[in-house]
This record gives sequence, C-alpha cells and structure tokens, in this order.
Amino acid sequence: MDAEAGEAQQDLGVRVLGEGLDEDKPLEKELGRDLRDFLRGQGLRVDLEVSNVGAGRVDIAWRPHDELITLELKRDWKSPTWDAYANAFLDQAISYQVNGPPVNFLVVLDLTDKPKGLASVPACVHVRTVPGPAGDPRPRTVIMLRIQGNKRDPYGL
Repeated sequence: MDAEAGEAQQDLGVRVLGEGLDEDKPLEKELGRDLRDFLRGQGLRVDLEVSNVGAGRVDIAWRPHDELITLELKRDWKSPTWDAYANAFLDQAISYQVNGPPVNFLVVLDLTDKPKGLASVPACVHVRTVPGPAGDPRPRTVIMLRIQGNKRDPYGL
C-alpha cells in the first residue's frame, strides 16, 4: 500500500485486519467490538464479553428473543481449515450453550498470508453438527465463519 493510500485510510478510520507485524495483529476483543457494532447496526440485540454463561465468559451473546445464542471468537495464523478450527476451538464454542437452542457460532479471524487473494464469501462459511457436550443428548449445530484478515491489495497479486 502506498503512503498516500495509507494516509487516506487513517483519515477514514479504516484498518485492514491483520496488516502489520505479528504484535500488531488484532486481538479477539477487537474483532468482538467490530462484530458487536456490526450486528447492532443490523438491529440485533448483542452484548460483548458476557459473564456467567455456561460457567464462563462468552465473547458475544445474541438474544434474538428470550433465548441466548453464543458466538465464540478466535484468531488463527496457522491452518485455515474447518477441521483445524473444529479440533482447536469447537469444544469451547459449544460448551457455553447449555440452555436454549442448540446452535452456536464460531467466528475465526484468519490471519494467514493470502498470496493468491481472498476466498469467496461462501467458502468462508461452514456448518457442522456435533454431539452435545458432557453427555447432553441434543446434538449441536455449529456455524463456523472465517473472517479473512491480513489481505493483500489486489494490485500486488
């Protein structure tokens, strides 16, 4: 990105997720704030970092009515595959949802290098049905979303 384009983005308050050094990579809480603000802008009732949910603190709690649906947020800079996400994060993502509908969201900020550009939006959504935690007989539906950060300017591809 040239200096002029970078200054224009700074002026607009725009930041490319994942751009910069490793220590500059956005934290889960930054992804959480951005996602919360987006969802609230769509008219959804969401709260960030809600305590006492499934004996822990869930990243985002969505209350479509009187029910609770949880969104677990993670970052990844190693292996952007659905199996890798499931192995690393799925148990935690489903453990918060002990009441209400057996639906959970796992949102992963993909900070891997993208030398060939970005994947299509449909390629960044995956749905999986898994057994419930701790012997719960109800299976869980987990909707996994991959947010592509660390992207390159298409001009540089």
